Amino acid sequence: MPKRKIVDMKEANKHLIALTEEKEQIFYNALEEGKTITEACNIVGITHGTFTNHGIRKPTFAIKCRKIISRKKIEKVKNKPKRIIIKEKKPLGRPTLMTPETLEKLELAFCQGFTDLQACIFANISRDVFYDYIKKNPSFGDRKEQLKKMIDIEAKMKLVEAIKNGDMASVKFWLERKCKDEFSLKTETEHTGEIKSKVVYIEKEEKEAYEQHINKIIEDAD
Repeated sequence: MPKRKIVDMKEANKHLIALTEEKEQIFYNALEEGKTITEACNIVGITHGTFTNHGIRKPTFAIKCRKIISRKKIEKVKNKPKRIIIKEKKPLGRPTLMTPETLEKLELAFCQGFTDLQACIFANISRDVFYDYIKKNPSFGDRKEQLKKMIDIEAKMKLVEAIKNGDMASVKFWLERKCKDEFSLKTETEHTGEIKSKVVYIEKEEKEAYEQHINKIIEDAD
């Protein structure tokens, strides 16, 4: 009898292999590019069922495919831009009445020479709220006093300007108040153990002489 030819089973079953090593590598590359299983099957030219059967016959192929898919999912999550949500902190307690608009109104009022009460009425707040703010912000209390002097400064500047322009009433007003030692004759003070003041009335003739005296000094100065 002729000898039976030994059949190479690997060679005999070669036609049953759905994917060659070359096609397996193409399949892996497709998955690395982010393709789905179905898309990779289309690239290689097999059905999804053939892919499943090949994985059953060759577990190492199925395992490697799962690893690639899992790794790509993780990379996708890591590379996804994070959405940053900034939550604004809500102020604790009751909202303050001393808003920037309120402070602006107060400053305007003080520049006009308003009292604290008048300024609070103008800004529509209570004095308790105002003074509580001053306790917490002493610097605003100093600024308040400075602003109250603004109207005095403005008035003084206008008075000086009137004097320079030759307004005699302004000149007399200045002399009577700024040069009291020389030009004020209305009051005098006696020191007799206790301080007493008395009013000295000036007759019409004396007043006229007094005014003439001031006018002469002004003319001599010119």
